[in-house]
Formats: sequence, C-alpha cells, structure tokens
Amino acid sequence: MRPLSFVCVYTSWSGALLLLSAPAVGAIRRTHLVNSRARVLENVTTAYERLNVSRRVPIDLHPRVVTTGPPVILPIGIVGNDFSYYTQVFIGRNPRPFSVNVDCGSSEFWVMGENAQNRGTHNGIGPKLSPGQAPPIAKWATAYEDFDSSSLQGFVVRDDVFVSITAILPDFPFGTAEVMTGSIPTDFEDGVMGFAHSFASRTGAPTIVEALAKVGLIPLPLSGWKLPRAADGGHGGQISLGAPNTALFNSGIMTEVQNIITEQGDWRIPINDVTAGGHPMGQGRRVATLDTGANNIFMTFADAYLVNSQIPGAVQLAIPGEFAIPCNTQVRLAFSIGKFDWPIDPRDLIGDPIQIPGRGVMCGSRILGEDRADGTWLVGTPFLKNVYFILDIGRNSVTFAQLR
Repeated sequence: MRPLSFVCVYTSWSGALLLLSAPAVGAIRRTHLVNSRARVLENVTTAYERLNVSRRVPIDLHPRVVTTGPPVILPIGIVGNDFSYYTQVFIGRNPRPFSVNVDCGSSEFWVMGENAQNRGTHNGIGPKLSPGQAPPIAKWATAYEDFDSSSLQGFVVRDDVFVSITAILPDFPFGTAEVMTGSIPTDFEDGVMGFAHSFASRTGAPTIVEALAKVGLIPLPLSGWKLPRAADGGHGGQISLGAPNTALFNSGIMTEVQNIITEQGDWRIPINDVTAGGHPMGQGRRVATLDTGANNIFMTFADAYLVNSQIPGAVQLAIPGEFAIPCNTQVRLAFSIGKFDWPIDPRDLIGDPIQIPGRGVMCGSRILGEDRADGTWLVGTPFLKNVYFILDIGRNSVTFAQLR
C-alpha cells in the first residue's frame, strides 16, 4: 500500500455537482445480462479476504442504529433531463475526479482504463495516471441490457479509492474497462459504482458501501437515496452511506419490505398493485427489480398495455411495447408497496416528444413493455425519484419513505 501523503490534492472536494446535458435516448444501461459471473483469478479472492468483507451479510445482522461514526454523503448530479445520475470519487494519484454512474442494479465498481482505445476525453486509471499502481491481478468482463447491448472487458486492479475526504479505501480492488462496446464510450460517466450485493460482483470485489461498513468508516452497510429531478432545478440529490438522512423524509409514512434475494444480487421487491386515480387496477402482485441505472419502467407487454391504457389519450405505437401519451398528462398512478400507495409524479412518466399523425406532438411513455418473465418488472428512476429509499444489506430489505 502506498503512503497517503497526497491527500491534500483533494481538499477542494465540491459538495455540489453539475446539471449536464446529454442526447435524448429512450433507455440507458439498466442491468447486467443474466449469466454466470465471469471467473477471476484466485488473488482477487485474496484481496477480498484481506479487506475482510463477507460476501453475504446475515439478514438479521443488526437493528438500524448508528454504532460508529457519521454517514458519508455523496451528492448526486444529473445528466440531461434525468437521463442518468452520477457522483464523483478520486482514485490513486490521479488528481482528476471520476464521474461514476450510481447504479443499484449492478454490483461492480469500475472505471475506464487509461489505455482504453475509445476512452476519448473520459478520465482513466493506470500506472501512468496513477504512478505506483500495481499490475492487474485478474481479467473481468460484463454486459448490460440496453438498446445497443453495451459490454466491456478489462482488468481487476488495486488502488486507493477516495470516496470522500474521510472515507478512504486503501489498496481497494476494482475493475477497469479496456475494451468497450455500445454506448459506454459515449456516455458522460467515466464508470459505474454499483450498489447491489457484493456476492454477485463479476470482479470478485466488494461494493463500496459494504467495504466502507466492514472497515468501520460508515455505521452500517446501507445507502439512503434521494434522486434529484431536473424539472425541479436538479438540486438536493444525495446518497447517504451508512445511515439514512432522516431530514429528507417523513418517518410517519414509511414501509420496509424484504428483499427477494437471487443469484443476481439485485434489489427485488413485491408490488401489490397499481392504482390509477386512487382506484386499484387489480393486477395482482408483481416482483420489481429496482434499478437507478434505468430511466424507464419495464413491464411485460400485457402489463404495460394495461397500465398505459389508464392514461387518458394514450396511443399504442407500432413498435411493440411502446406508447405515446399527452405531454401534459396529469394522470395519478401509484404503486402499492407495503402499507402505502406511492404516487408517481406525472412529469416522470413523460419521455421524448413524438409526432403522431392526426394527433400532433405527443410524448413517449416511460412505461414500456418488453419480453420478460410473467409477473416481473424492472422499475427505474421514473418511480424512484418520487420516494426516499433505503437499500439495507444487513437487514436484506428495502425501505420506502415519503419525501419531505
């Protein structure tokens, strides 16, 4: 491990991130393809064990009480019109911050390698940009379900990761992207910070939040989220690592549900029903995967048709699973989860403008149909912007609360 004598480089850490523009795209990277985890070399496991971060935390490990220092607050920035969300970290001796997509639908922390052929102006890491970095310890690869089948291949390396001034993970193992396909090279972010479960990580390394909790830099292995909205100015978004920020939600309207654990290690919760205008639709229970890396809500074709049909003026498009809705819709949709109905702001259902013959300009619906298992959804930021949510590794649960 290198000496940390260069920490002074980062004293100008900003508490606010920029609202950035991005091309309008219907769907961004949203979750890993469902396949077996790429094998990594044995020395990744050795590095993992040296950090002493367990792969699976017992469900009832602890009550939610603060037992160590304060949580770490990561400000969230927006790319485009809520196109994606990011935060910034520093790595090694590279003085330039890395902008990383904050993604609860994946488990890996990775950034672009300095020698990636199509890195362009993105930040990168390697022995030139971070002198003294040790050679790679393994190879890894992953792919994402998105509109252009993005994928990457790279190495597992170790370097010091500065999550904040007070939360530093020395000699931390993470992934680099050396070969990238699809939209990854043209996305704004330099990498991804995953918030799913560590045991599913394709790099074999722990997530940032689990590693910080294990070494006592944050109180508990959980993250509390408030996603910002560009239409409201794009300010105030944050992830609280280690404990929820109680100033941001109403604890009187709050429900905790058990995570449905799978080998993919993501966050899956039961949705009891959908209400439209305050009236239950009677769809019955659905299992939803939560994904902050998705800017749409994906359902089966039948469910998407049924839900969009509750939006006055909705039109089914020629592309299967896609719909146009009035750009000024005021429909009141809500998901029934736990003890409460959780409303979705109508603005969050509105996508890009579409010219519809005979109807003029309408907007794409953020509720899309696709070929997926019956009774399953993937719920992205159009819903998650409307709640404060807590992803708790230790309790294996997801908590929703009303935003203040």
